[in-house]
Amino acid sequence: MIWPWVVLPIVFIVVLVVVIWKVSQKMMYFKPDEGVKPVAKGKLLEKILRLDKNVFNVVKDDDFEINWTITDKKWLGIVGKNWENYTYAAFGKIYPEEKIVRVFEKVTKSRKITGMEGVRNYSYTNKGPMINTKLTVKQYAIKTDGSIGEVMNFTFSPNEIKGVLKQVCNSNGWALQIVFSSYGLK
Repeated sequence: MIWPWVVLPIVFIVVLVVVIWKVSQKMMYFKPDEGVKPVAKGKLLEKILRLDKNVFNVVKDDDFEINWTITDKKWLGIVGKNWENYTYAAFGKIYPEEKIVRVFEKVTKSRKITGMEGVRNYSYTNKGPMINTKLTVKQYAIKTDGSIGEVMNFTFSPNEIKGVLKQVCNSNGWALQIVFSSYGLK
């Protein structure tokens, strides 16, 4: 009678995964304000784009992108120039039938380091919902002008952008949902 010891843990794990999935989906779904009638899709997209023309831009009729260069710094390494870049990108799609805006987000860190062993290029991407994420970087090195000092110092939270987007969507009668993958935008 060994099968209960095999089946029960598997059932428990499946139930646990489903519960975590459902709870996290609810945490990433923001309902519109009570009693607010939804505005037309075009008017909502216009209000989103009015936030910042350098960061928000339209891709198609009901799609938009958010591209924000958090930092793009250069400094001198042992052999040559080093470079590091952090960018936040979010891809949004408006669903007029459901009165919902779905957004998929990612933060990409790219880095070029020159050293004794040659040039190394790194790139790392964190995709999916970033719940209470805060990125803080402080770095000292030889600056491009030859002085020694701070080359990077910033704190970034994706909630800054999501908070503004949530406010625009919800105050105009639309729900906002942060999705786990780009497949959630289809």
